[in-house]
Amino acid sequence: MASQKSQTWLLILVASLGYFVDIYDLILFQVVKEASLIDLGITDELLRKSHKIGLFNWQMSGMLVGGLIWGVLGDKLGRLKTLFGSILLYSLANIANAYEQYGLNVLPHGKEWKDNFSKLISQIIEHPELPTILKKGLIKSISNPKASSCNDIELSRILNSFDVQSEDKVYLENLPKNSSFVFNKRIFRKGDKRKTRFECKEINTGKLYLVHLLAKVKPIHHAQ
Repeated sequence: MASQKSQTWLLILVASLGYFVDIYDLILFQVVKEASLIDLGITDELLRKSHKIGLFNWQMSGMLVGGLIWGVLGDKLGRLKTLFGSILLYSLANIANAYEQYGLNVLPHGKEWKDNFSKLISQIIEHPELPTILKKGLIKSISNPKASSCNDIELSRILNSFDVQSEDKVYLENLPKNSSFVFNKRIFRKGDKRKTRFECKEINTGKLYLVHLLAKVKPIHHAQ
């Protein structure tokens, strides 16, 4: 009895997630449709309106045909198998769609990613209220964007300058070597630099950790 009840709740949960993704997809499509057509080069308003109507009709037709097919499969194979099958097909289709533009020969954070990332950031750079120093930092950064923002030290310094500065904390790179400091409620001693991080020895355990040079730490001032 308990096992049957848990399976029922599992089915309800999976069905809820499936329906949520379905409705989310429908809403998201309507939101991005206008901008997507403009990005595809369809600038004429009447032509764009025609395409939007056509896309909506195709979407509704797909839902109608899909409802009929999956409804028949549900009667023949059972609702649970059909539900999982439809979600699996949807997931595989979305994965395949990710490779539609560039195929399978795409490196993680390779040229394709850098080009698209730079294109997105360029839209932010054009905002008139963006501070000049940040705009210059972003322009330099997107010439060869890093996979992680914390690896772009110069841009990180610019972004950090807009943070509320704490009187009792400093950046690790500004501390002298062998200085003691508190970080994440533990006491460390600063050591040698390794690219964008410093070797830091935890006082209590003697273990070595690599801490980012722009980490905010609290210096320990020893009495003279």
